[in-house]
Amino acid sequence: MPCHEPSGRRSPAAADDLLTAYLGAVYEVPGAAGTLRLVAGSHPDVVAPPCGRVHAVLTACNPGSVALDDHENGARQARLHAELDARGLHWRPAVNRAPGGGWLEPSCWITAIPSSLLDDLAGMFGQNASVTIADDGLCRLRIHRLHWLQPSVCDNRLQWPD
Repeated sequence: MPCHEPSGRRSPAAADDLLTAYLGAVYEVPGAAGTLRLVAGSHPDVVAPPCGRVHAVLTACNPGSVALDDHENGARQARLHAELDARGLHWRPAVNRAPGGGWLEPSCWITAIPSSLLDDLAGMFGQNASVTIADDGLCRLRIHRLHWLQPSVCDNRLQWPD
């Protein structure tokens, strides 16, 4: 686990390692027709959201990629569920995992959420990034903590808030 510096900033090496892990992760959304597998840079078989909205995978677990115990992660995830319900958003359970199956964490598949609201929720729950599909149908890693990774990184699998 990369060390978390007191300032909230990560060293460039730690940020690069974490970005590599996020981009290599698999985000899965179980459904009646099978499991939707999302990988940054892919074009998953899902109807794209309307302009200005995204489909997203967001978790409340392990804020800033600092591991918390199962009890705390469960409580945080329950708060995210309540927040999504209170805002009338359509969501269902999803799972994030490293390619080898490690670093498993529950998440939520949220359909057609306004990008700005996703950014607000990610900030509320301390998340570095989420996975999104915008109206072009491309799956991207959306960076929410700008102090963590700068927009100068040129990769079409990445997206920054406007």
